[in-house]
Amino acid sequence: AGTYVVAPGPSYAGHGGGVLNLASYPSADYNGKATCIWHNGTDETLQIQGRIQSATSYYVAMWRTFSSLRRIDLFQVYSVGGYNPLGTPYSYTETADLSVELELRMAGTSISVWKDGSSVISVTDSSISAAGQAGFYLSGLQANGGTDSFRIDRFEVNDGASSGSSIAAISSGYHQRGLR
Repeated sequence: AGTYVVAPGPSYAGHGGGVLNLASYPSADYNGKATCIWHNGTDETLQIQGRIQSATSYYVAMWRTFSSLRRIDLFQVYSVGGYNPLGTPYSYTETADLSVELELRMAGTSISVWKDGSSVISVTDSSISAAGQAGFYLSGLQANGGTDSFRIDRFEVNDGASSGSSIAAISSGYHQRGLR
């Protein structure tokens, strides 16, 4: 129980994206949350992953900044590239210079996605019940040497009872072009 604040690991490839870190949690009932700053890039994705059993079994909240698809989705992943949509996607209209707190909450069979403290997708699903791990993933990052368009300022895993307010944001300042 409590709050785990996780800093990204060394496996990050600036333009290729990838899971930056994984955290184990002692219970299957937990929240994975990231604060992300999105400046001006397009065709980029932030994923908050939870109850990760393997590369082919986990829940994922996905924030997409594609020019033609600006929305948040919830999926249950069942194979490499196999995504089962859960709930109704949440569309947004913001286009740039946006700070978003994206959270994946899992409590029993209740799975939900929260944006800036408000529930945007909520479902009941029993496909994955074991705790597994939590992590985050960035993809489609500006590979053209452009600006720092996506930045994770904080990633944490908690039991929902802890606000994390006393925990330092040790993952602060990790940009899409590399660790700073």
